[in-house]
Amino acid sequence: MKKIVLSVIALVLTLGLNAKNPEGEKQRPAGLNKTAAGCNQTTATIDLDINNVRARIMTGGDAWWDRAAGAARYAVPKNGNANALFAGSIWIGGIDQATNSLKVAAQTYRTSGNDYWTGPLDEFNGASVDFQTCSEWDRFWKINRTDVNNFVTLAEACGNSPGCIFAAGNNVPDVIKEWPGRGANSASGAKTAVGATGSLLNVPDRQMAPFVDVDGDNVYNWLKGDYPEILGDQYIWYVFNDKGDAKTQTQSDAIGVEIHLGAFAFATSDCLNDATFYNYRVHNWSTSIIDSTYMATWTDADMGFAGDDFIGCDTARGLGILYNGDGYDETGIGYGYDIPMVGVDFFRGPRIDNPNFPNTSNKRYIELKMSVFTYFNRGVGPSGDPQIAAEFYNYMTGSWANGARFKWGCDPFNGSGANASSVFPDDPCKGGISEPDCGNAPFDRRFVHSAGPFQLIPGIVPSDITIGAIWVPDAGS
Repeated sequence: MKKIVLSVIALVLTLGLNAKNPEGEKQRPAGLNKTAAGCNQTTATIDLDINNVRARIMTGGDAWWDRAAGAARYAVPKNGNANALFAGSIWIGGIDQATNSLKVAAQTYRTSGNDYWTGPLDEFNGASVDFQTCSEWDRFWKINRTDVNNFVTLAEACGNSPGCIFAAGNNVPDVIKEWPGRGANSASGAKTAVGATGSLLNVPDRQMAPFVDVDGDNVYNWLKGDYPEILGDQYIWYVFNDKGDAKTQTQSDAIGVEIHLGAFAFATSDCLNDATFYNYRVHNWSTSIIDSTYMATWTDADMGFAGDDFIGCDTARGLGILYNGDGYDETGIGYGYDIPMVGVDFFRGPRIDNPNFPNTSNKRYIELKMSVFTYFNRGVGPSGDPQIAAEFYNYMTGSWANGARFKWGCDPFNGSGANASSVFPDDPCKGGISEPDCGNAPFDRRFVHSAGPFQLIPGIVPSDITIGAIWVPDAGS
């Protein structure tokens, strides 16, 4: 890695193989019985594409690939043939305090099943969801900053008068009319989105998609001047859960989590133009505290051609890195000799209560940073793709699939070093513990970085993580 690469990444922090068999996972039995909802597998897809990146997002909690084609869909530059990422998703796992049982929600390639379905949960009815809700919420809300600014200008010119705004409604994008911000406080506790077209959405009477409540009535209504509150120059929002059906990816019982995803990007003239960002807001609507919780992001990062990559991490920045293991990335599907590098950064981890507040600290909460960085290889076995809940949780907490701890040094699997929470943390340009300095052969790697442990408490206060995918051109091998 060149010094310029690290300085560009530091700047960002201050502010594929084109088609492949992704897993080589084992075929497993159906697992748990279906839940009452029996929701269908999610199908909706959309692209985040405001800047130099075209990033595919799917409503099943996964991103960056085309499931039907088995092909990468994280193109950068967005009009080129090469992709820097193949797939990724959020993983959550911990111990149910009431039953002392491990519960995990995770997703990889859906070859063995699903752990996530769309729609909000009914927090007043056992964190349940029904088939209709899953179906109606299998969609995205995508909006550009210019649409928001234009609407705000229109509403202010109308003095936020409903009649005036309605008269000008033909100039208001449907996404603003249908924004699922918050439902009315009614006997049913929900409402149909004002001005919605197509499927009628019951929006819970609580914060859903973020919005600016101009009139302060705690309900989203664009006719009164309310508008989406977004990050970046383009913003995509949707909601998913782990209660829609039997979880056949991890074979775990449901936690009862509802996850709000806000994906966003900036159109700029600097390195942010090559980056995308993802905020996951996690609600636990069950009645159980989940102890020893870890929240993780799993990344299958393929720098063009998938079979010749190295991984590493910057523990200070919470950054997982993938770079080419040789000097040439196969053309047609790769970057040729102009090889970039990609990083996935843990910008923000979940917040926990500060045990020293207020006695010795004025900070009410502590924000967890990346505490674990692990990896595994394509295939099955103790260092391969996880198959069941315990194996997913092991990777999140610093162990291989079989429960053996990662070891410090060049041989994280068989080495004699001390237990390690992060692997390959050194810059290969400076020497130390890195894949090329250790003499490793490049391969198709997947990596996991996570924050924990903490308690995932039931109730209205969510836990958040925010990650960014950062692409740096001309990094070399």
